[in-house]
Amino acid sequence: MFQFKRNIKVFRFNYQHQAYQPFFSTLSKLESSTSIEQLWERKNLIKKKNELFDKEKQKQKSFIPRIEKIEVRLKDIKPHPDVTLMMNKSISTPFNCAQHVSELYTQRSIVAFIDEKHYWDMHRPIDRSCTLQFKHFKDANPSEVNKIFWRSCSFLLGMVSSF
Repeated sequence: MFQFKRNIKVFRFNYQHQAYQPFFSTLSKLESSTSIEQLWERKNLIKKKNELFDKEKQKQKSFIPRIEKIEVRLKDIKPHPDVTLMMNKSISTPFNCAQHVSELYTQRSIVAFIDEKHYWDMHRPIDRSCTLQFKHFKDANPSEVNKIFWRSCSFLLGMVSSF
């Protein structure tokens, strides 16, 4: 069995040392020269400054709008069966939701299917809590995705032909 020994030195603070004399002499002068009225004035001044600071802090906070959160539930995500994300209302898009899951979903998703009712553009902000499914060309039934793709192509072709 080994026993470790170390030298322990005890340091004591010497208040009588010459380096500390100016500090303690000014401190004692301050204590003797301040009266109770001056201490109360200082205390009230500090209290007023704190109140002003708190008012200004509340005023500045009121200028910053708070962003509402919505709950987006993702269905049929491969690594996890169901995923729930907290996103920003009217700011976050289905593309942002896909970024939180995997880069594969951001690259191959064409459109989002919201609440099993509406097809939603990948870059249009979501304005309510919903369930979300990503649709792509390799789905079991890609007919709706194909219709959306050809409709977009027809709009582009019409725009180009009008020039």
